Parts: sequence; C-alpha cells; structure tokens
Amino acid sequence: MADPRHRHRRNTAFVYIPNPMTGVRGIHEVIVNTFSQTPSHLGSRLTVQTGKILLAEREEPGHTPVLVVDEAHLKSYEQLETIRILTNQDMDQDSPLSSLLAGQPTLRPTMKLALQAALEQRTTPRHTMPGTTSTETTSYAAHHLKIPGRPDQLFTEDAPTLIHTTSRGYPRAVNNPAPPQALPSAFATGKNPDDEPAARA
Repeated sequence: MADPRHRHRRNTAFVYIPNPMTGVRGIHEVIVNTFSQTPSHLGSRLTVQTGKILLAEREEPGHTPVLVVDEAHLKSYEQLETIRILTNQDMDQDSPLSSLLAGQPTLRPTMKLALQAALEQRTTPRHTMPGTTSTETTSYAAHHLKIPGRPDQLFTEDAPTLIHTTSRGYPRAVNNPAPPQALPSAFATGKNPDDEPAARA
C-alpha cells in the first residue's frame, strides 16, 4: 500500500524555451512536444491542444507545469501575449501554468509597458541578480583559470580590479576581458603575471 505521506508529492514538468527566435507557434510546439504529443498542423487546433495538455497536467494531483523562458527580453509582444494567455486558461482562478521569465535588465521596463500590464501583474516574485563584488570577481576569474589546469596566479592584484570596474561585476561581462583578452595581451608583451596595463589593453 502506498505511503500516504507521498501522496501529494509535487512533480514539476519543466518546459524550457532557450531560443528567443521561437515564434508564437514555436512556444506551443515546445509545450506539446515536452509532454510527448505531436503538435497539430493547424494553428487554432494547436492552441486548443496546448491548453488541454496544460489543464490535464495541472489536474493531476501534485503536478505543476512550469514554462521557463530564457532570453525573455528578446521576446516580441505577440510571444509575451501568448505566455499571458497560457497562464490565463481558467479565468485567473487557478492558472494551469507557472512561468519563469529570465532575461537582461531591459526585460523590466518591457514588462511595465501598458501592453504587458496583465502579464506583469502575474509575474511574482521578481528578482534582479546584482553584479559580484570585487573579491567575487577575482575568485570567479581564478576559478575559470583553474578549470583547464592552471592553479597559479596569472593576474596581479590591479588587473582584476580594473576588470571588475569595467564589467560592473556581471559574470558574462567578466568573461570578455578576462581571461580571453587580457591573457593574450600579456603574452604578446612577455608579461607574467597579467597586470593592469595588459588588462586595459
């Protein structure tokens, strides 16, 4: 006999959309494919099919489908409106779909536009990832140097400070000047370890 303590254990089905160029139909197709069904060729039927799949999944005890949209700041109005409609299948009483929108800071003002007000109201909580501290930036760069097997210090203390200031501590921005740009610059001038002038160059 099944243990009643596990009867309401939640099962989360993640629907991941990494490509910002995925159109409105593409969003529906990804959802349908995630649940191992074949998308309808007709757009109107595909929309209905998607809604039925999400509702059926949501009605399963403990099941929660979650739509994860990466690069959401690049989504068009039509795509964001599609996501809003998908979260509004049951007149706001119990949404069949939770959504997670991940994107650059430009996503925030886009969501506040009047056209996206309804979707913005359903988006909670909100979190903005701040940049790292100077110490964290230095540790981050050192970690990426250790991955290919270089444990020694390749930067003087002033180089990571400049890199942190330039990147404002955002990891993706740190990746540009350090190490792929700063290290070749230091090598070209015969410097070891990499110093601030090499990082600046």
